[in-house]
Amino acid sequence: MGYSDLPRSACFFRTLTSVSRPSWNIFQPSSSSILPRRQFSFVANEYLGELQLGGHDPASVTEPPFYVKMLNQTGYGVAVSSMMYNGVQILDFAQAFKGVALLSILDTGSSCVMLPNSTYNGTYSKSPYQVFHEQSTAKPGMDIEITFGLCDKRCDVSWNAHLPTEASRCCKTLKIPAKNWQSPRGCVQAFQDMNVMTLGDPIFRCMLVLIFPCPFFFIAFRF
Repeated sequence: MGYSDLPRSACFFRTLTSVSRPSWNIFQPSSSSILPRRQFSFVANEYLGELQLGGHDPASVTEPPFYVKMLNQTGYGVAVSSMMYNGVQILDFAQAFKGVALLSILDTGSSCVMLPNSTYNGTYSKSPYQVFHEQSTAKPGMDIEITFGLCDKRCDVSWNAHLPTEASRCCKTLKIPAKNWQSPRGCVQAFQDMNVMTLGDPIFRCMLVLIFPCPFFFIAFRF
């Protein structure tokens, strides 16, 4: 169900954004009706999920879309510039790295939010996972606040909903409710040996995510 560029990959989500699959010798017949937009969305909760092809169903969400630019073309990576719990910054970047963001992978195959478990040569003042573990142990059951994108004073969120080109300089903070990241529905764990964050099931249970392949944006909504 994940993403792969390997030849003859059976990756489902990669296939959804491909016009044809010649390596599989699969071609659309001339009589078939092609979706006008190579986009797909998914929504999920603890009970069921839904895959929407060709865009998204506006009835699924409660607010306008927010665009965040993809950082790569080999996976669904976006910028996360802040993560707060109990009023404490989990991504406490050292002074030399203020104003940067963490590469965060949207991964439908992960049950957890995965956080870096090291300072990575002084990138952070303290390991993000250790900060979260301390705070969530002291004050369990609180929502996580995640800021997608880099906050730029020139950004106008009203433009962002209509102009994807504004996505590179806009940011928005969304909440992951405690019921979605706590056991048994979710978890927060340490990501060993890599300075990245994985946004797994807890993200997909509280927002709709729309993927389209070029120029690689995703859209987050609350529903």
